[in-house]
Order: sequence, then C-alpha cells, then structure tokens
Amino acid sequence: MAAAARSGPQARKKKVPSKAPARSAKKAPPKTPVKAVCFVMSPFGGWYDRYHDEIYCEAIKAAGLTPRRADDLYRPTAIVQDIWDLVKEAKVMLADLTDKNPNVMYELGLAHALAKPVVLVAQAIGDVPFDLRAMRVIVYDVAAPDWASVLRDQIAKALEETLKNPGAALQPFRHEVRSANTSVRDDKNADLRQLQREVNLLRSEVSRGGRLRRPHKIEPDEAEAMIDVYVQRKMPLDMIIDRLLPLGPPEGWIRSNVSAARKRIFGSAASGEPDE
Repeated sequence: MAAAARSGPQARKKKVPSKAPARSAKKAPPKTPVKAVCFVMSPFGGWYDRYHDEIYCEAIKAAGLTPRRADDLYRPTAIVQDIWDLVKEAKVMLADLTDKNPNVMYELGLAHALAKPVVLVAQAIGDVPFDLRAMRVIVYDVAAPDWASVLRDQIAKALEETLKNPGAALQPFRHEVRSANTSVRDDKNADLRQLQREVNLLRSEVSRGGRLRRPHKIEPDEAEAMIDVYVQRKMPLDMIIDRLLPLGPPEGWIRSNVSAARKRIFGSAASGEPDE
C-alpha cells in the first residue's frame, strides 16, 4: 500500500525544479588595433601648419600610421621630456629640414641617438646638412604643379617602404645601429653621451651653413586678403594660382579659397567666373 501510494497521483504532482537557462556570455567588442606612431618633426606656424595638416598627416594615415607632433601634447611636463618620450614611442619619423630649423635638428638628433628610421623632406637640398645628404631626401617645390598631392604620395610610399625595411632609413653613423624594434640599452649615460655628439654635429652644420635667404613667404591671412582683391578684379583662377604659389600657399588651398571668395563676393550664381 505504501508503495502504491507513492506511485499514485500525489507522486506525479512532484516536479523536479527546472534549471534556469544558462546565460550566454556577452562577447567583448573587438579591440581596435593601435596604430604605430609616426613622429613629425617640422617648424610650427604659418604654412608649415597647413603642410602638416593637409599633406603630412594625410600621407602618414595613408601609410597606416598615427601622426604625432610635439605641439599635440598639452601636459604639465617639460617639453623636452615630452619630445624624448615621443621619439622613443615612434616606430618611424618624418622630418622637414626646410630652413634648417634648430628645433627640428634637435629632434632629429634624438632620433639618430635612438637609431630611429627617419624619412627626410626639404624644399632645397641646401637645407640638408652635409652629413645627411648621403641618405634619401624627398625634395619638393611649392611652385610645381600639383606639388602637394605629389609630395603626399611620395611621403606615404617612403613610409611604407621604411616600415618594411627600417634599416635602410638609418643614418650610417659609426656607433652601433639598432633597428626600430630593438630596445634601448640600459646604459643611460652612454645614450646621453651619444645624443650630445649627435646634437653637436647638427649644430655645427647649422652654424656653418647659416640660414638660406628665400623669397618672402606670406601668412594665411595675407593670402586670403590677396585672394579677395584678385577675385574682386575677376582675375582668372590660373593667374591667381601663378601669383600665390611662389609665396607659400598650397594649390588645393588656393583653389578652395578662390571658390569661397567668389561665392562670398558675387554670390553662388552671380560671379560669372567658373572654377577652372
């Protein structure tokens, strides 16, 4: 009887508690790969800032790198320490040697002290210290047609080649050459002595060569004022470009600002001047 009772309806009412459905583990979003840094060494201000934004940064991004410049940092630390940290972090570097800017030469000395590969550009070979002329230098002429796009493509290609073979972009100094992926030696005193030798070498080049006299370069606000005058005179676009290119503005910037000035002065449909 007891066994029958246990097998009766009451026994069927007992339910085994069901297991709660297992929660599916949330998949973490895929991590965005961190791009290697390209440290840009160039003068600040005026057209150099436009070259940096419109040419150098675009070329660096096209090569799959992240552009950085010393003035990108806003930390309450010594600028020299920030530059040193950027040089150590960078996988490759880009240096514009135009006008033999002392700050650029100093940063370039740091790069050579750490055996970092550097792509060199300049507006004239005379801007390049004698000891560096054995290396590949991209020389650009702001008066040449489409110089900005040509320079952008040349820099991107040079960076890509340098990433594949960083040793080819290293200055063949007599000290030990280390690849960009080799860790810095623990002997800090030796690094500092080598750094001092490199900086002294570059300083001597600057003092021997002096600064080259160049045609007067205008600032962006001056160029915009000149464009307004030329547009009011209904000067053709090609003539405006011919007049402004030797003074520093990039051709693409001139075209864009001429178009904007025509719309502002004459109206979008009343200028009567096509954008050639």
